[in-house]
Amino acid sequence: SNQLQKQLMKPDVTKDLPDADLFIINIGTNDLIKSNGGDFKPLHHDKIMAAKEEYLDNLDEIIDTLHTMNEDAPILVIGLYNPYPDRDSDKIEAYVDDWNETIIKEVKKKENVKYVSSNPLFKGKSKGEYFSDSLHPNGKGYDLIADQIMDSYTF
Repeated sequence: SNQLQKQLMKPDVTKDLPDADLFIINIGTNDLIKSNGGDFKPLHHDKIMAAKEEYLDNLDEIIDTLHTMNEDAPILVIGLYNPYPDRDSDKIEAYVDDWNETIIKEVKKKENVKYVSSNPLFKGKSKGEYFSDSLHPNGKGYDLIADQIMDSYTF
């Protein structure tokens, strides 16, 4: 999320924001994993919860920046997903769900912003089939997210 904040400060990026019809924010999974040291073994509750607060601050700032630059364009915030869907870990799911519940609460406070769920899309899916690396979806994974956006938002 802090990388997107930095991008939004660059003049070559900000010059295009007023012309956007829609913004899609897909950030947070990196924040969650990096807060725990790069993976989920072992889980560090205090670090994960502190990172959630930092992420929410970043998300609020990003949304405010986008609204300032273009008050008419809707903003879609994609929820976090478990990047290890083939691991049967209730503990990882609990953190992803907690972060998503908090994101939903924050999004509801904002005008012209909508939450789009992504975590259920990857449950039970093979990592090799839907992810390009240990964290990021591949084309097939992004197709799942795109379909979810189309189902969740009326264009």
